[in-house]
Amino acid sequence: MVEPLLEVENLRVEFFTPSGPLCAVDDVSFTIGRGEIVGLAGESGSGKSTIAQAILRILQPPAIITGGAVRFEGEDLLGMSSAELDRVRWSQLALVFQSAMNALSPVMRIGEQIADVVVAHGQGTWAEALERAADMLTLVGIDRDRLRSYPHELSGGMRQRVMIAVALVLKPKLLMMDEPTTALDVVVQKEILAQIRELKDELGFSVLFITHDLPLMLELTDRLAILYGGRLAEMAPTSELIADAQHPYTRGLLASSPALFGPRSELSGIAGSPPNLGSLPSGCRFHPRCGEVIDRCRDESPELLALGTAPRVSPHLAACHLLGAAS
Repeated sequence: MVEPLLEVENLRVEFFTPSGPLCAVDDVSFTIGRGEIVGLAGESGSGKSTIAQAILRILQPPAIITGGAVRFEGEDLLGMSSAELDRVRWSQLALVFQSAMNALSPVMRIGEQIADVVVAHGQGTWAEALERAADMLTLVGIDRDRLRSYPHELSGGMRQRVMIAVALVLKPKLLMMDEPTTALDVVVQKEILAQIRELKDELGFSVLFITHDLPLMLELTDRLAILYGGRLAEMAPTSELIADAQHPYTRGLLASSPALFGPRSELSGIAGSPPNLGSLPSGCRFHPRCGEVIDRCRDESPELLALGTAPRVSPHLAACHLLGAAS
């Protein structure tokens, strides 16, 4: 059994606005094991980035964590003081932000930006930190001579690799990546994904990979969680989800994305738009867009249940009334 590294339990995040609270993450639970790559997928606004920021406790007002627990190696992250969080952030948990390749300071050399993380966490002198920065550039496939380059002198793919180096320089146990390849072409995307796998095997960290690009997710992850309207719709080992998706939303996402291998197939999108958090539909949040809706879907919110009867290390979970109707 894979030992849990991160445990997220019944996490709830609300945005407090003049018109009232909006629940962006609603009762979400999942775990990440040591050495495991877990994906969070879903359309824009489903709560993916909010979950990552809540785990690190870097949410900005008006977002507030209003419920649940987040444990890292058994320690309660939500109950930690600021000083305790500073000890954990970057040294144990690191985040590659969305649009990260534009997050580098344009007036600092990339070596200085990597070394600054080391010095700020008291893990070496400036000279030692620069040497570690050079080693990290080599590790992510960039020549050490680039240590004195400015961000504008690098390609988009190289800047993304630098941000991965920044996140990994203190050798954290969990790397969270929020849409890390969105602005890159498909060739560079595949190179970055291959490098993440290699680095994970070499350094032994776990990964929480966040994207709306389902084909990328299917290629990289061990387990995959599908979010819709701030809730988990389905979660399963990735290979099982591909072969036997149970939630209509998951099947719709798969049918909307071209297969990486196999024969060509006609793509079909999902009608409608993601729900407005200010006026969520009653019952199942997906029912206004679902082609398989039944009366119960309009009135009653489905529970996230384990499929099958035998206990499993990585169960297949889904929240859909159709599963109960079929049994």
